[in-house]
Amino acid sequence: MRLVTEMMILCGEAIATYGYSNNLSLPFRGQPQSDIDLSAFAHLPEGPVRSSAIVKIMCAAEMDFRKPIRHGVLGIPGYVQFTSPIRRYMDLLAHYQVLAVSSTCIYLWINLLVGPNIGEERQGWFKNDVNFFHVKAFLRGHSPPFSAGQLEGMASLINMNTRIVKRVCSSSLRYWILEYLRRQPKERTYRALILRFIKDRIAALLLVEIGMQASAWVSVGVQIGDEVEVQVEEAHPRDDVLSLKEVVHTV
Repeated sequence: MRLVTEMMILCGEAIATYGYSNNLSLPFRGQPQSDIDLSAFAHLPEGPVRSSAIVKIMCAAEMDFRKPIRHGVLGIPGYVQFTSPIRRYMDLLAHYQVLAVSSTCIYLWINLLVGPNIGEERQGWFKNDVNFFHVKAFLRGHSPPFSAGQLEGMASLINMNTRIVKRVCSSSLRYWILEYLRRQPKERTYRALILRFIKDRIAALLLVEIGMQASAWVSVGVQIGDEVEVQVEEAHPRDDVLSLKEVVHTV
């Protein structure tokens, strides 16, 4: 999995470099370098607690459609999301841009993906199939189908719709998690990791078995990074209500 991730990042960096070298408008994606002193979080336990604290102060991602911008998190000078044209429409637009101006790019990708040792017959089949697609989609040497302004306009609409879809998915997931908790026996307990304190003794918790964040009042003495046991007092998915209470074991 780590190898796949690294290859996807490498592909994104290569496409950004290709776009910049050929003055090609692409959805260049970056993230400002945050002035985060990681030593300031050294006192927090590694894992969800530390990650939660760092994510809260990270800078938001940015996009430019004329030139690459540095991606501070990935540590590279330019990046284009390019490897998922089936599930991300912006990736598909990037493919259209690259294919329109590159007469050899598609053949380079074939040689990279299928290798030189698959036999001349299969290589010919691949090239004929790609030739058909290439001619059907774009005549070789044509200018890019979209200007930087057009890409920016489409990206604005895509991002708005993506936010709506993510919000709906998040609401749906939360609803069914609350419904699951509502159906559990009242006496059941759950492990909860303390991520941070919101106010006084009200803590932000991560329900370990569920993978969901919630909040509850915790007793004096427990610290960030400690685990406590909680029970569900109320769970009303239609009203988006979840009330937890800490289980205190007396000696």
